[in-house]
Amino acid sequence: MKSNLQILALEEMRRTFDQYASASDALDSKAKSLLSSSSLIIGLFSLLQLSLNPLQNEKGYSCIYQIGVVAIMVGYIVLVALCTKTLRPREYKNAIATNWNDLNTYFLQKEEDEAYRILIGTYLTSIEANKNTNLEKAKYVNKATWIFVALVVGLFFISFLPH
Repeated sequence: MKSNLQILALEEMRRTFDQYASASDALDSKAKSLLSSSSLIIGLFSLLQLSLNPLQNEKGYSCIYQIGVVAIMVGYIVLVALCTKTLRPREYKNAIATNWNDLNTYFLQKEEDEAYRILIGTYLTSIEANKNTNLEKAKYVNKATWIFVALVVGLFFISFLPH
C-alpha cells in the first residue's frame, strides 16, 4: 500500500527530473546564443576591416596584426566546436520504460508498494545520469563563454593594431 511519503518522494523526483530537463534546454539555448553572437561579431568585424582597409597596402599587414587575426580565428573555431559539442544529440535517461513489455514487467505486475520503490529508484538513476550529461554540457558552455569574451576583447584590441 502506498504511503504519503512515497507519493511525496515521487513528486520530488519528478520535479527534480523536470528541472534537469529544463537546465539541459537552457544550456542548449546558451550555446546557440554564443554561436550566433560570435558569428555575428566576427562577420561584422571582418566587414569593418575590409571596408576600412582596402587592399591598397602594398606592404601587407603587420606581423602582429596577422597573429592577432589568426588567434581570433582559432578562438572562433574552438568556440564553434564547443557549442557543437553542447548541441549534439544526446540520450537522456527516462525514469519509466518506454516500451510496453518493460513497463508491464517492472511496474504493472508488481505490488503497488514495490512499484513505488522501483519507480523512485529509477528516477534517482535517471536523474544522476541526466545530471552528468548536464555537467558535461555546462563545462562546454562555460569554456565557450570565456572564449567569447576573449574574442570580443581581442577584436577590440586588434582593431587598434597597425595594419
